Amino acid sequence: MRYKVAKWVGEHPVWTLVIIAGVLRLTAVIFAKGYMAADDHFLTIEIADGWLKGINRWYTEKPPMRGILYPYIVTANMWVLGKLSITGPDTMMFFIRLFHGLWSLITIPLIYIAVKRYADERSAFIAGLMGAIFFIMPFMSVRNLTEFVCQPVILGGLIMADFGLKREEGEKPFNWILCGILLGLGFMLRFQNSVIPIAVFFYLLLRGRWRYAGLFSLGVAVTLILEIVIDCFSYSGFQFPYMNLVKFQAGHISSYVTNPFYTHFGTILLAFIPPFSFIFVWWMIRGVRKMPVMFWAALFFLLIHSIIPQKQERFILPILPALIVLGMIGAAGSVAAAKRWMKWLWGWFWALNAILLIITTFNYSQKARVESLIQLSRVPDLGKVVVVNTDHPMNPPRYYLSQDAEIYVVHHWSQLEPLADSLKAERSREFPKSIYLVIYTHKPLSHYLEKIEKQFSPLIQTHHIKPSLVDALLHFMNPEHNHSKEAYIYKWG
Repeated sequence: MRYKVAKWVGEHPVWTLVIIAGVLRLTAVIFAKGYMAADDHFLTIEIADGWLKGINRWYTEKPPMRGILYPYIVTANMWVLGKLSITGPDTMMFFIRLFHGLWSLITIPLIYIAVKRYADERSAFIAGLMGAIFFIMPFMSVRNLTEFVCQPVILGGLIMADFGLKREEGEKPFNWILCGILLGLGFMLRFQNSVIPIAVFFYLLLRGRWRYAGLFSLGVAVTLILEIVIDCFSYSGFQFPYMNLVKFQAGHISSYVTNPFYTHFGTILLAFIPPFSFIFVWWMIRGVRKMPVMFWAALFFLLIHSIIPQKQERFILPILPALIVLGMIGAAGSVAAAKRWMKWLWGWFWALNAILLIITTFNYSQKARVESLIQLSRVPDLGKVVVVNTDHPMNPPRYYLSQDAEIYVVHHWSQLEPLADSLKAERSREFPKSIYLVIYTHKPLSHYLEKIEKQFSPLIQTHHIKPSLVDALLHFMNPEHNHSKEAYIYKWG
């Protein structure tokens, strides 16, 4: 049996990698619920759900500052699911995660093909395996983040650019046009990706490949025209939201997370697990000899993102598969790769990666915020929900409250008394449905109940939702930025 499996794997390496990646992504689809950041939910799911309900939030934004292609894709997904009578938020999100997980599988054969061409089959298989089981991949693949969604088109475009430098492939005009279209789509999905086609264009010019640069520009122009058409349709006239975004962010630099210049380079070293990562980064640099376009585009991407004040770890996700490709191509033929101590480093990498993979793949991110509203959506006579979140005010993910219940959000204690008086007046007029309170906090509950019970009494606790393991760890490590990880649900009266 073992021989047959080994033989099948040897004969079907790509399918083997896709199956491994697929199983892990399906696991993430089932268990990795919730959302990681505001962009993962409030700028995607809430927007798309609002559009389907006739709430045209982005259409009326003045001036428009967001690319609208990806929210349209999410909206289309939700519309199709609705037509199939899949309307419950929890169930619908399962299928949206499934769609994203399947889409992410495209990167696996691309990684394998690129590395096999410039290295060997063993290196290609290891590269594909890294793309499949690298600890952040399954979890991030089911998030609604453009930084990850754009990976297949970015990687595909960069591979086509390097392959196109070979005379026999470069002479096919459509290859360069398609390369431009793919990288242009990456730009449409996420504006910051525009630095990648810019880097490719100037690399071709510096190499004297004028014809290639022209054809590539034609492909990018196709996507720019498409972007203009979509913007005109969405905003009732020609707009260029990306320039508005640049102007806005330039005027609000201090409002964003600002970190040192080397932040993204440090993130790469940590993500690929030191001390192995130091060797792997050296291999990435060696990869420039075989895939120069990919290397210089990735480096330019990192440099620009390092200059921009706003730095978050997820911003470098678009080039993560490219870094794996460069690293494994650089490893082929490296003297260090054959050393005994290198095998120990590989073992260390895979062992720690396996532990992190289990933790992240099963992570229910923002569990308290999401699960509390899912539980309330199952209450048959739900009328109103009061969310108390005074420590670090954040809006609740309203989408998960599938019923048409009204939500009142209390961010300041001064809001509590007038809200209670208003609701008491409604109850006196025989308001027939139940009113529930949700408290988001990481502090002792007694601090809140004393104030709340003065206005809302009696209260009956129905649920206590604890944070997921990762949520709890993040709060422990950085309580200032990772907060409100528990939820308490009470029924009023």
